[in-house]
Amino acid sequence: MNKQYFTDEDYAAAIDHTKTYLLEHFGKVAITLGEYQKLVRGKKSYPLGGVADVIAAMNSVPYENGQVKGNSGESYIMLIRYPEEGLPIIETVNVFGASNRPESPHYDDQIPLFLNQERKSMTLDIEEVKKNAKRIYHPK
Repeated sequence: MNKQYFTDEDYAAAIDHTKTYLLEHFGKVAITLGEYQKLVRGKKSYPLGGVADVIAAMNSVPYENGQVKGNSGESYIMLIRYPEEGLPIIETVNVFGASNRPESPHYDDQIPLFLNQERKSMTLDIEEVKKNAKRIYHPK
């Protein structure tokens, strides 16, 4: 038995609601996902792609001015290649930053990489790490 869950009136009401919502918040009905969905870190806001349950998943919650902001989904992405010899070749990006302190340069510095579907190199070579470290310390 083919069960219909929504009536034609339900569909018409949904379309009418969506049109009213878009006109109220955006002044037009043809908007991009990036106009509606934002990646928000502190006071910065960026256009954000991705929807739930797909590659590059992003779930959103209400934000401001009719927009939504991503609050869970892609966060830390790591790609690793294992060569025949030597250390792995690692590329990473951390969408929501490597720090939760807004004053840190690592609070939102990787957002442009994520939005451009890029990554940064990372190494397990301890000498390379020490050579490029801004400081070396032991956490207490």
